[in-house]
Amino acid sequence: MTDGLERMRRRKSRRILIGVLAALLVLGAGGGIGGWAYARSLNGHLARTDAFKGVPEESRPTPVVKGALNVLLLGSDSRDPDNTSDSRTDTIMLLHVDQDHKKAELISIPRDTWVFVPTSPDGQNGNTMAKINAAYAWGGTPLVVQTVEGFTGVHIDHVALIDFGGFAQVVDALGGVDLKIEKTIKSIHAPYRTFKKGTQHLDG
Repeated sequence: MTDGLERMRRRKSRRILIGVLAALLVLGAGGGIGGWAYARSLNGHLARTDAFKGVPEESRPTPVVKGALNVLLLGSDSRDPDNTSDSRTDTIMLLHVDQDHKKAELISIPRDTWVFVPTSPDGQNGNTMAKINAAYAWGGTPLVVQTVEGFTGVHIDHVALIDFGGFAQVVDALGGVDLKIEKTIKSIHAPYRTFKKGTQHLDG
């Protein structure tokens, strides 16, 4: 009798354990699918362009380490992503990801760095020494790639750019940011907003 009860307890325990494991697997799979779907939705909202269009392959530096990645990060003051002629890349950073993808290093190139800028695609600008952020106004992202590669000797694998509109959207996505304003100021641009002294919660 005792042996029979013990066997029944064991079978019940096994069924409970199998049920718990099955539930965990379902939850894990659901979470994985949900995470994948969210990442895919974010990926689908990215505007894509060919950052290497027109960049002569023979002029580009040779990749040094197989598997390592060099990513050019750009921040533009553009309000119009389709028109770069009046814009500058005030933020220029080079991100290096090691071969094993376990460590990354970041270096910033000051926007006023005096460098050689190759000829722009329309032939109207470049082929001269200038501030590095002029490259974006003269030839968009591809000319920035050429300029940075020529200046650093580093082969660029990927480019990510955010403009002023994108920056505002990021701020809104975060629910706004708190800024400590040292003194009350009034904007010289329409609609001439006034920003009061003290900590203010601002949106994009």
